[in-house]
Amino acid sequence: MPIPTDGIYFRLLNYQSRNVLVANKGIGESKLTDFNSDDPHYDNQIFELIPRGDGTFYIQSVYVPSSGTKGRIFSISGAVGISFLNTGADSTRFTFEEGSGYLAGWYRLVTPACNLVLTDKSGYGPWNYTANGEKYDDQYFQFQTNYREVTKSAET
Repeated sequence: MPIPTDGIYFRLLNYQSRNVLVANKGIGESKLTDFNSDDPHYDNQIFELIPRGDGTFYIQSVYVPSSGTKGRIFSISGAVGISFLNTGADSTRFTFEEGSGYLAGWYRLVTPACNLVLTDKSGYGPWNYTANGEKYDDQYFQFQTNYREVTKSAET
């Protein structure tokens, strides 16, 4: 699957765990978790890319929690999680590295400024790993792009 263009909604399926990422509301701060990809999809599994103009992207959740807060984006500096939009946070800016061979069409989600890649190991949930370290199957995600019917925000 190619990298989605502006306005295309998607789920992120991990190659190794076969789970999709979920923007959950955790205790205190929001956090990123995973969920069985075979189960029905929910709005908190749907994301979109926001281009930053410097070759990086925000990965933004389209889910609007009961608090009405929107614009939550991935951040993987230190602990993995969904953080609130912060234009100065380098840990929220991602690039994508496509795999090769059997991983063609699957991508590593990398924060260049922090030198981290997002992972999702079965039974452990999302985490991070050094981006220039060994490449493992749990670092690769596929953009599943058939989710255009999702309501984007509470503004509508």
